[in-house]
Amino acid sequence: DPNVALDFYEGILATGALDEHRYTMAGKLGTSPVLDRTRMASAMAEFNTAKLLLDNGYRIEPEAEVSTGHSIDYRAENDDGVTLVEVTRPAPPNRRRTSNPIEAVRDTAATKVNGQLDDHAGGVVLFVDCSGFRDDDWAAVRDERPDVRHRPAVVYRLRPDGTIEGYSKGAVPLDLQTVTP
Repeated sequence: DPNVALDFYEGILATGALDEHRYTMAGKLGTSPVLDRTRMASAMAEFNTAKLLLDNGYRIEPEAEVSTGHSIDYRAENDDGVTLVEVTRPAPPNRRRTSNPIEAVRDTAATKVNGQLDDHAGGVVLFVDCSGFRDDDWAAVRDERPDVRHRPAVVYRLRPDGTIEGYSKGAVPLDLQTVTP
């Protein structure tokens, strides 16, 4: 139901945590006169990750600049410290060349790792948002827990009802109590 999804995202915005960054977050959705569904879906993954971080008590700053000249999707901070978070979103298997959900996760993560994250030389947690996956595709990923060629990493699927399932690879320096293994 589209209204459930809209209510979900309205709930993220209603927290006020992103008010200071409205222009940046609006830019993530795309401002070109051409409809770019891929970019918009990627932006929704960033909002999903924001929700996950906020629900676990982190203050977030989007588009955190780093010394390599890149901007990392989020700077997440709490009383224990600061963690940089980069987000990627595999297209669901039924919307890409491979119909294998495991390969969809691996291929998408590899693209992010072999570019921006390699250049940064570590210190970034990769979040792989599989929220667009159908139940059977997500079950295959959840059960196999494929490696994403980067550590630390969090692979997850968030549902509009607030349910978050996922797994991690490596020592993730974030306390993510709301993620169900």
